[in-house]
Amino acid sequence: MKRITVAVLLLISFFSCKKETPNTPGPATDIPEWTLFNTHNSPLPDDQINALAIDKQDVKWIGTSKGLIRWQGDEWKIFNSSNSPLPSDYVQSLAVEDNSTLWVGTTEGLVRLTGNDWQVYTTANSPLTHKGILCIAHDAQRKITYIGTEGSIIKIGADNHWDIVLENDNPVLSLAVDRDGSLWAGQFNFFAFIGRIGKYENGQWSGFNLATAGYPSSFPYSLAIDKNNKPVVALSGTSVRTVVHVNGNTLEEIPYSSAAGGVKVLFAEGDKIWLAGDRLSMLGSRDHPSFSIPDTDSPIQTIAVDSKGNKWLGTLYNGVVRYHSKE
Repeated sequence: MKRITVAVLLLISFFSCKKETPNTPGPATDIPEWTLFNTHNSPLPDDQINALAIDKQDVKWIGTSKGLIRWQGDEWKIFNSSNSPLPSDYVQSLAVEDNSTLWVGTTEGLVRLTGNDWQVYTTANSPLTHKGILCIAHDAQRKITYIGTEGSIIKIGADNHWDIVLENDNPVLSLAVDRDGSLWAGQFNFFAFIGRIGKYENGQWSGFNLATAGYPSSFPYSLAIDKNNKPVVALSGTSVRTVVHVNGNTLEEIPYSSAAGGVKVLFAEGDKIWLAGDRLSMLGSRDHPSFSIPDTDSPIQTIAVDSKGNKWLGTLYNGVVRYHSKE
């Protein structure tokens, strides 16, 4: 498993402080279209942003390789393994519930943070089968949280009952829950070098290998559910870079801007699905505009949207970027 952990980290690639963030607008100031927050101009401890989550109060949670950050108004709080129960400084995944409970996936276990109450789950004190938590999906309607690890998927109910619904030692790269409560999962077998899309419904799994569907050596990096309740998957690999709808056992490619570049992360916002990698764009047409972040060529690893529609982008090596559309 150590080899798989290293491969996943390569491929997927606290202190309290309060200070004014540069370019943070006051009540009478126009919000700039692009605002960059990094280690040079903000309290961020690291410029590698692995995960973002925003709750209903617009509190921003940022997962880095050097800890977890809570950004509320002008106040930044940095949690790490030295000043909190966080089991590892390397935060890989985040998910937030409607009640602002935060789920944190690290390289050494899982955290459920409710207010100031930290519940830490490891392979030693819980049913976790693998210590590395790669992705998390929360089903708000049914109050179920799904945990994707380096080789399994675990279902946690509102009563804190745990079920291991899949264990096959293939890293889980992406998870999404559709409106019917079905779970969709993207996995990759590093030994066979084959990706797979799975569907968990009524206690049963179905799915198919991406190579069989015509997409060899493809990593299903991101999953989202569109307005028609269809799963959308971002695929990248040695010879593949595309976005597809899952329609039964077939995959239908979705057009997107030809200038978009890399394909890494999807985010559903109402009727829209945003795509990010080298640039930020929207699915649906090759004529859609594609936005490049000014002053950086860093790839985008994660997206979150606040209540005002601002897009928050976590980059690989240049911190967090806020995109405020002028339209």
